[in-house]
Amino acid sequence: MIAFLGQNLSFRIDLNARENFLETAERRESILRLARMLAYNPRRNQCANGLLKITTVKSTENIYDSNGLNLATTTVKWNDHTNINYF
Repeated sequence: MIAFLGQNLSFRIDLNARENFLETAERRESILRLARMLAYNPRRNQCANGLLKITTVKSTENIYDSNGLNLATTTVKWNDHTNINYF
């Protein structure tokens, strides 16, 4: 029982000691704490974002609209008020 407790205590001490060095730390909070100690404030990366507006589509493939009309080789413009079927 004493050998088990000694081995368990030794393992826990070694595990905690490794968290004090940047090269061997595994827990995120330990790494962030070490980075802050070096005056480095890590921030999350933000993924790129933007807006895309498609105004015209033209295709040579067979594309059918909701009325069953083939739109191949036809230019479709959104918000085209001269075409009543632009939706």
